[in-house]
Order: sequence, then structure tokens, then C-alpha cells
Amino acid sequence: MIIRKASRKDFEEISEIIKEEYGKRPYNERWTISNAVKTLDYYSNWGRIYVAEIDKKIVGFMVIHKEFYNHGPKLHIKEIAVNSRFQGKGVGKALMEKAEEFAKNHNIKTIYLFTSSDAKAFEFYKKIGYSHSKKTVFLDKELR
Repeated sequence: MIIRKASRKDFEEISEIIKEEYGKRPYNERWTISNAVKTLDYYSNWGRIYVAEIDKKIVGFMVIHKEFYNHGPKLHIKEIAVNSRFQGKGVGKALMEKAEEFAKNHNIKTIYLFTSSDAKAFEFYKKIGYSHSKKTVFLDKELR
């Protein structure tokens, strides 16, 4: 497996993963390839996108963003997904290790991400040492 920085030529292949994986429970998001490519283009302007490749096929990706706060920088894992046929094979772990390597190389002490407590990934994150924040609460409001 290779973890490498993505290029724009990878966006369509990454978009297939977004469309397929984010369309499943618990997210049930309706993505088009076109909207996913536009989103990746936007992310590439302010963050870094990495892909996981097996046999020259992209099987997972991650978007990270370095953010600054008054108490120091944090790394936000904005997006991460692995093709379901490759889940449980170390791809997600390899991507998370890349994020941790990036953080260490940039003197970042905290990594954070958002996920659904209903997602299979929730248990995965806990297994690799991430914990449910006791201080931060995620709130949202749907506007009509």
C-alpha cells in the first residue's frame, strides 16, 4: 500500500469513493461525481489531500487541514473514507498514521475529527486511541 499526496488527476477516482461510501448509512448523502470533484478542488486550496493506493488503484483518501488557535495549532481531519471492499485491511489506519506523522512534523499536538456515533468508523477511531471529547459538543440546526 502506498499513501501519497493526491493530485487533481486523482479527484474523479476519489469522487467515486465519496459517492459510494457517503451514500451509505448512517450518512445517506447524495453525491454526484461533479459535486465531489468541486468539493475536492475547494479542499485542495486550503488543505492537503492524501490517497491510499493498492495496485495503482485508489482505495481510500483523507483531507487534512492545519488550523490555528490561541493555544496552538490543531490538525483537522476534514474527510476520510475507505472503499468498503478494503475496510478492515489497514487502509484507514495507514491514512490516520499519515495524519499523525504530518502533525508531528509540524509540531501539532492535537488532531480532531467529526464522525457519527452510528458509523462503523466510530469504533475504529476509539480503537486507535481517539476519544470522545468531553469539552466539545457538536451542534447543528437545519434551516427551512
